[in-house]
Amino acid sequence: MKLLFLRGQVPGDRPKEQIVFDSLQANDDMWTQLAHAMLQPDDYGEIWYEKGERVARYATNFVERWVPRYRTTKASYVPDVVFARGGFPFQLAEAKRHSASFKIHYGAGERVVPKRGQPWDLVLTDTLMQLDKVRARGYRAEMFIKPAADNVFKPKQQFVSKKKFDVIYVANWNPNTNKGHRYLLPSLREAGVSVIVVGINRPGWPRKYPGFDFEGWQPRRLLPGYYAMAKLAVVRTLGKDSCPRVIPEALACNCPILVSEGTKFWRERYLTPRTGRMFNKSAFQDELQYALSHWQWFSPRAYYDAHLSLKCAARHIRRLIDAR
Repeated sequence: MKLLFLRGQVPGDRPKEQIVFDSLQANDDMWTQLAHAMLQPDDYGEIWYEKGERVARYATNFVERWVPRYRTTKASYVPDVVFARGGFPFQLAEAKRHSASFKIHYGAGERVVPKRGQPWDLVLTDTLMQLDKVRARGYRAEMFIKPAADNVFKPKQQFVSKKKFDVIYVANWNPNTNKGHRYLLPSLREAGVSVIVVGINRPGWPRKYPGFDFEGWQPRRLLPGYYAMAKLAVVRTLGKDSCPRVIPEALACNCPILVSEGTKFWRERYLTPRTGRMFNKSAFQDELQYALSHWQWFSPRAYYDAHLSLKCAARHIRRLIDAR
């Protein structure tokens, strides 16, 4: 197999050390790790970003390439499988260039369900509702296992009898796409539990919630250490995100999850008696107290290794490609 994995534009809002890596093992991007995991020894693959110039050879058969523009690049690479992550128009245009390739779409946000008539041979989705919508538009569609970059996200310690915090909440605040802070932070304060919040904060929150530990935004490589401090990770979304990355990342770090109703993810795959529980607003306090009282019963990393890891996700996609 010759794989071309299409990403978006080179991030322009992050320090160089967060997007430029010297080795595959140091690379904390899940999509890069997944693209490499999809390759067998005799395969070759490239992962591309637009609006940049860089070539990094992570393995003899795997290259990361930044190109000035997809549609005008002079890189002479003809893949037989194209995986487009994001659903952006420029990715569609690049995929169309390879008419003989097997083309996979996995969108984001409002681009999860592609428009009718696009040349995708396989569309990956996170929920059964998305699956039905995609199939109604005439595409072959399958559910997707979204893993974590488990070279980085792994337990820092085994479960112990005492944790520094009851709850960890990992989410960046954004005034336009609220992740659920407005509901969750007051609810956690009402519960009287110890909380660590990791992510971009709204100014004034540390004063409004003096008992919480606000750590601010942190690079991915440090997140496993924070997950190790808490008994439970709470995930609250307003339905805009599709399979928030914090779900597999928490499980990979052996931290059980409490997830809000309405969160778009493959519930039957990720949420089991071994990994966590679901909650709605009316039952949040009861579910929170139950999960905290029984947090040592959970074994999320063992379940993650068996069903959600990079290797599991890569095998799943390879089977779908082989069944074309």
